[in-house]
Amino acid sequence: MATTPQLNSKDQVEFWGNIPNAYKADILGAKILDWSSEFMGERVLDLGAANGSLIREISRRNPSLKLVVGVDIAPRSPDVLQGDCTKLSFQDAEFDTLYFTDVIEHLSDQDLPKCLAEMNRVLSIGGHAVVNTLNNEDLRDLSLQCPHCHSNFHRWGHFQVFNEARVKQLFSQFGFEIVKLRVIHLGRWNRYGFLVPFLRALGVHRFFRKGTWDIDLLFVAKKVANL
Repeated sequence: MATTPQLNSKDQVEFWGNIPNAYKADILGAKILDWSSEFMGERVLDLGAANGSLIREISRRNPSLKLVVGVDIAPRSPDVLQGDCTKLSFQDAEFDTLYFTDVIEHLSDQDLPKCLAEMNRVLSIGGHAVVNTLNNEDLRDLSLQCPHCHSNFHRWGHFQVFNEARVKQLFSQFGFEIVKLRVIHLGRWNRYGFLVPFLRALGVHRFFRKGTWDIDLLFVAKKVANL
């Protein structure tokens, strides 16, 4: 059985150019901003900005910010610049805060270290990267097979699997320290808010498929060293 190679940057442009708008930040961006508001600097970059919903919300909430920029490999809005996270066209230390929402799991093994190195480069010392991804995803759950070439592929192009331990180990290699982390179901947290801990305490989570209350991994990585 053939296996589809991981997508490189050129492949990602083609893949996302054919995907309709379906971005988690459209629905959950406000919740992520609430959770990370204490780390908002004066110069903000959103990597994987898609249709720009997150940068517009950031600008609405913080009209006095010096700089708010969105970049995506396949932009869906004129508000978003076209760019590749593995080779960003920004100066060193140009940003204080970087948002990276549901992007890191799409990176190939070759592109992942390049992107993390670029994140380090464009952030100032003491700056923060706010990252959201799936927690301990089983890539087989959304695995499909092409009827023509019989290659296996993930429906949304996921190649990486993360958990708390991998995040801490990986980001420390690229000059970051994890300063805040939460494992949560973002959708239910967004809907039920402060009730989520009480619902879990009452055992409501037992009525849902195992693992779905811990489906999302949300963390803040502080840049503590240059590479």
